[in-house]
Amino acid sequence: MLSHIDKVTYWKNYFLESYGTDFNYMTYQVRFDNLYRGRSFENGSLKKVQKTIKKTINMWCPPKCKCSKQRCNLKGDPLLYVSSHISSIPLELNCRRDNLLVIISYRQSDYLSPLAIIGWEELMKIPDGISELIKNHFKNKSKKVIEIDKKISKIFITHRRDPERFDIYNISIGLTNLFLKKAIGIIYPSVATNHKSFNIVLRPHLVKSILCPVDITIYKVMDLLTTESVGLQRLSIGEILTNGKIRWKEDNEQTIFKYEK
Repeated sequence: MLSHIDKVTYWKNYFLESYGTDFNYMTYQVRFDNLYRGRSFENGSLKKVQKTIKKTINMWCPPKCKCSKQRCNLKGDPLLYVSSHISSIPLELNCRRDNLLVIISYRQSDYLSPLAIIGWEELMKIPDGISELIKNHFKNKSKKVIEIDKKISKIFITHRRDPERFDIYNISIGLTNLFLKKAIGIIYPSVATNHKSFNIVLRPHLVKSILCPVDITIYKVMDLLTTESVGLQRLSIGEILTNGKIRWKEDNEQTIFKYEK
């Protein structure tokens, strides 16, 4: 029986042999206003969460020994996932009512470049997204290249379903490996928000000096989650000190984050 690594290698080689150089590897340099990342806690008090998240580094991607398999990476091969919209975070993390959720926001000290994109059609529909930047992604490209992109996009916007019977993550990880040979990251539509926002997966060691933490907050998930809105109660705001340490102070305000329809 093939290992996960062998399966990923198989799919990577399959796409290379089937489509060769017909991939659209066009990349971009992008500077976003804010990018968001989160950690959820099913159990535990506010004080316990505050003690767990003492530094901004605690919100970075996990070390190899704690890195699980996700859409773009194998177990033990950490990549950094960030989202374009704050309300993507509880949906991406499959949060439930009463979970505590820490969200950190980053601003860029420089452009993220080069960034590849997957899922052009869906990305073009996202409000306040990157449509103006990527509108000429397929200019002067053949129909074959466009069809290849559509096939790849379907893989990245498909739910994982039954990982034991057929794990689509093996295919998306193989494709990620291909694109990250020429880029430091990939922008792709968010499945969790029904393509109303996008995610970016990045090589962590290449962007550590670019992504600067500016805000960090602990929330309690209040409302049942939908792809239209997320209800969060703000419990604690963190002051980020120059050495990366966090000084927490308690707060209490209910906020509803909504997507534009």
